[in-house]
Amino acid sequence: MGDFLNMCTVCGFQEMEILRQLARYRRREGLFGRQSAIDGATKLDPCTWWNSFGAATPELQIMAKKILSLVCSASACETNWSSWEYIVDKRRNRLATDKAIKLVVVGINANLRLIQNMEKCDFNDDYDSSE
Repeated sequence: MGDFLNMCTVCGFQEMEILRQLARYRRREGLFGRQSAIDGATKLDPCTWWNSFGAATPELQIMAKKILSLVCSASACETNWSSWEYIVDKRRNRLATDKAIKLVVVGINANLRLIQNMEKCDFNDDYDSSE
């Protein structure tokens, strides 16, 4: 519940209003109590369901759709693990944790800077199409 309330703050919603709307949802008040809403919860995709039945709780509807649109991916973890493997290997296994973390951060930042510099370059400048 703490992460949900933190997300409310990030999105600029009033926590108490979200909690009131969440209570209405849990008690199945209004549209939430209709049989079509209950049946639709298992038959419709979640965003469609919230578009159809969440109008009476607009902040909760927006919050739910934001949460549902989050991408589930392990690519950030894979990048992190890859960076750790590069820094901490059999030759450097005695690094203190704080030093290893600093080296990983430096490595990631260096890669980001390299990518940014490559994006700025226009590799077609020297190309002469008449040749």
